Amino acid sequence: CYYYDHYGVEHDDKDKGDKLTCKVDVDYTSGLTIYNAYTAYEKSTLENMSAEEKAELNEKVYNKNTGRNKATIDFPLKLAHNGTYYKFKAEKTGVYQVRSYTKGCSPTRASTADNTDLYVTADPGLTIYDGNGVYMRTIDGVLDHDSFKIGGYEGFNTYVAMDAGEEIYLYLETTASTKSYYDFEITYHEAPFEKLIVCTTGNGWWSYNEREDGSIFQYYDGIPVMYDSISGVYCAVKDGKPDPEQPVYIDMLYSSFFMCNFPEYYFASLQYMIKDNAFRNHMYQGPKCQATMERLLAESQDRPVADPLHGLVPATEEVVDILNRFIDENVDGGRGEGNGWLAFAVYNAKFGK
Repeated sequence: CYYYDHYGVEHDDKDKGDKLTCKVDVDYTSGLTIYNAYTAYEKSTLENMSAEEKAELNEKVYNKNTGRNKATIDFPLKLAHNGTYYKFKAEKTGVYQVRSYTKGCSPTRASTADNTDLYVTADPGLTIYDGNGVYMRTIDGVLDHDSFKIGGYEGFNTYVAMDAGEEIYLYLETTASTKSYYDFEITYHEAPFEKLIVCTTGNGWWSYNEREDGSIFQYYDGIPVMYDSISGVYCAVKDGKPDPEQPVYIDMLYSSFFMCNFPEYYFASLQYMIKDNAFRNHMYQGPKCQATMERLLAESQDRPVADPLHGLVPATEEVVDILNRFIDENVDGGRGEGNGWLAFAVYNAKFGK
């Protein structure tokens, strides 16, 4: 627990001469729980507010410099969770994008916090922890398909499908014991909403697990995918099945999350690797694989540059097999679960009904 203790004559009740009565009427616990959460506003709502209405907004709610929502975490709590609650009510049915434009950091110094989690719940009875686990749903940040870069995205960016009148609670969290703030925006999109997103779920990270025989295997932190025999393309998984409306593509032009034994190929684009003859020089049956990748590179540029699918090719068994074999042959210890190819992949994510 914490409490506020005030000192000085400005807090005295001069009429009564009572130095124990505090005259400050500010609620210093605002934002600490769902029950006294700040209000977050949609972008269009903030834009349409009058100057007087904006001036009345709490400085922990509205960033006057950017015109966006502002979350201030200045307690700071020495707990596993250290953040501020906000509530948001949807005016229309659709998909709402919640995106931060600054990483959690100290307003008074140029230091950054390690943790920039966003939690969401629609049930005011739920809390972060009750002793058995997390009850508010953690929202993973998403990256656009041209954002293949470790550390290239900071903060959170997600999409939440909502019905008109529905209210959700946002919990913006930073590292314990750290003063921080978030400059975030809520934007409306008509449902269903589609967007090409990098397949990572951990900013290009790899993780590991243990097999029954005690051996360790490494795997890419990516979305679950399955091969769709009807379309002949890998797709994101929905209800335990490949979703043909969310196909996966291989990005041939932009940089990637790929890491291997050759420093020159760290985060390189497939275009660079192909032009450098990486597949010819570093694979079994290299000339054949190189020719296939050159063909796919040419096909990826058949669409106009303005087309969202420009530079992409469908994730067929052919290209996935080549990428997986290249990884197995050129990464220390291999990537035995066969999903390393997702380091080059994006998918057509769909949000809302």
